[in-house]
Amino acid sequence: MTQLSFFYSKAFEIKRLRSTILKMDWYQKNNYFPLIPEGVTIDNLNEIVNRDFNEEEYRFFKEQILKEFDLGLFEKLEKQTGKKFPEEIIVYLTSYGMAGSYNLPNIIVLNFKKTKDLLNCLKHELIHILIEDEVQKRGLSQKEKEAWVKELMDKVV
Repeated sequence: MTQLSFFYSKAFEIKRLRSTILKMDWYQKNNYFPLIPEGVTIDNLNEIVNRDFNEEEYRFFKEQILKEFDLGLFEKLEKQTGKKFPEEIIVYLTSYGMAGSYNLPNIIVLNFKKTKDLLNCLKHELIHILIEDEVQKRGLSQKEKEAWVKELMDKVV
């Protein structure tokens, strides 16, 4: 059965903030608005993260997700898509960037400051992980991919 593992750290936040800053052109082109601190630059992101990082916040959101997440969702999504999850899904908690993102084969990033509904965001990113290989095979656009994820969300939520 698939399990969720959670991680967070200052080092991850620095990496996340750096990648968000470097990807701003893509975000703007696709009408996305990532959360970054005002005045942050590549040169000062370490001090911004050191200033803002509050481990207690991360721990709180980890516990909230673990308490409320229905592990049966993995089976429902697998049944709906005909695909299998990896044995472990690694969830990085962040306070920067988009509400959620994913990296194959098993990484999800959740921004607890950007979204009010972490569980819904987690479900959304889980679907991305399941269908991304098919998205790539079909050559779907970002808009088409998101529409497909929404359709699957509506069926299993």
